[in-house]
Amino acid sequence: MSERDPALDTAGRLDAFLNRAITELKPKPMSNKFTELAEKVAKSRKAMDERADQLSARLDKLNGKADQAFTKHETHLDQAESGMDAMEEALSGLIGHNGPND
Repeated sequence: MSERDPALDTAGRLDAFLNRAITELKPKPMSNKFTELAEKVAKSRKAMDERADQLSARLDKLNGKADQAFTKHETHLDQAESGMDAMEEALSGLIGHNGPND
């Protein structure tokens, strides 16, 4: 039996065709310029994110200091608010009505 099977010949040609097509259609690697640019963008983004994190941490510390500063003076602030409430009530009396502050 030296006859060749036509189905095997067709399958072999199809296999060769598909291998060539796959090789030709594979994505080509980016040029070095685009690769360098992508790396540069990634580094810049990382640096900006790190800087934003630093500023955010600094703001958190600043807010903590502000809370500490106001806590120390809370009694004085409460007294000042009470004084303003008393002045508003006195002015309402002088104006001639006892309704809400206008």
